[in-house]
Amino acid sequence: MEHFDLDAAVAAGVIRSDQADELRRFDERLRHAPSATEERFALVSGFADVMAAIGIAMVTVTLITLVGATFPYAAAAFPFACWVAARYFTEKRRLMLTSFVLFVVWAIGCAGAALTVGLLTTGFDPLHMYGGVEAPAVAYVLTAAVATVACYAWWRRFQLPIAFAAFAVALVNVGVNAVRALFPELPSLGVDLVSAVVGPLLFVWAMWWDISDVRRETVRSDVAFWMHIAAGFLIVKGAMTLLLGVEGDAASWGRMFQQIADPNHGQAAAVLVLFLVFATVALVIDRRSLLTSGMVYAVPAMIALFGGVGVGGSGIAIAFLVCGLMLTFLAVRWTAMREPLLRLLPQKLAAQLPRPQLKAVGPRPVY
Repeated sequence: MEHFDLDAAVAAGVIRSDQADELRRFDERLRHAPSATEERFALVSGFADVMAAIGIAMVTVTLITLVGATFPYAAAAFPFACWVAARYFTEKRRLMLTSFVLFVVWAIGCAGAALTVGLLTTGFDPLHMYGGVEAPAVAYVLTAAVATVACYAWWRRFQLPIAFAAFAVALVNVGVNAVRALFPELPSLGVDLVSAVVGPLLFVWAMWWDISDVRRETVRSDVAFWMHIAAGFLIVKGAMTLLLGVEGDAASWGRMFQQIADPNHGQAAAVLVLFLVFATVALVIDRRSLLTSGMVYAVPAMIALFGGVGVGGSGIAIAFLVCGLMLTFLAVRWTAMREPLLRLLPQKLAAQLPRPQLKAVGPRPVY
């Protein structure tokens, strides 16, 4: 049983709280690892879930194609259909992958409807906008604001963890687009700094959720997981943008949508040092999001250090070998490496983080 199922059994009076804790400790002994450090998250509930998710995705794509060819504005009805469907698939059946699909359609549908309204009210025709025509920033502020409300409403109604993470990202985007509307010609460095601030803000928010459930046995842990995924990506992207710049000659706000430049031989060492910093933070907080996001840039840096692509791609092969061995080593020795790091921290700080050895004392809260 999942931890959330055990919580439900305790709340229903089927088993006692201490019995649920004993089952959790028994599961840890079987796996030879504390459950808190496993970073479990619900993604697929079973093959029935996969079938329902594929079916809903096929229906959605087909209807979008048909509606888009006749009356595109009718697509505004899709979010309402998703809400009704979630009352069955999410509330009653608890099919996680299907719930993700429904939520994605809901969020995109609400954001798309808001963008359409924003464009129409500012004199743009959303059905006849082609490349080179940029929408006004106020339309993006409206889009982010509506997406924020939509994601929060989904979280409050269905308690889907990824919905809260999406709400947090959308809320941050409201601020970013507001700055974009107020300073449309912000210098490139200013844009890079705005991008670099977003990730740490989400990281602090994610840590607040993590601290509220150090044993990672409630829905709060799942919320923190998705928050850390978003924060890790944005932190690494912001740091690498400041360090490496972007490809092409994009300036001002156009830099936010450009790919990070590949590191040259001189920059590669700095990228790897930054990656080690991210890996250390990931170990301390027991979240692998910073590590996996940083690996995207560590591989090109390693390739550059080994002489680039080289003849026959030997540089690529060696870089992938080293990075693969590093990830495997961290996966095997993760808990053993965390223990000495936690001992270096003040006791009050370490007590707020997931620990390698967790012991339940008394009844635990059920959220």
